[in-house]
Amino acid sequence: MSSRSCALADAKVQAMLDALAQDIDERPEVLRPIDAGLVEYVRSLVAGVDVDC
Repeated sequence: MSSRSCALADAKVQAMLDALAQDIDERPEVLRPIDAGLVEYVRSLVAGVDVDC
């Protein structure tokens, strides 16, 4: 990935995290814990994935 692509990806991730933080601030009552099984499932999906940025 080029440095420009990484910068764009970083900006998109930051925008998503900012929106998530705002939603949590505005509606904390809708937060739910993540099931341990889901965590393990997601880990299995990304196992061995390398990130170039």
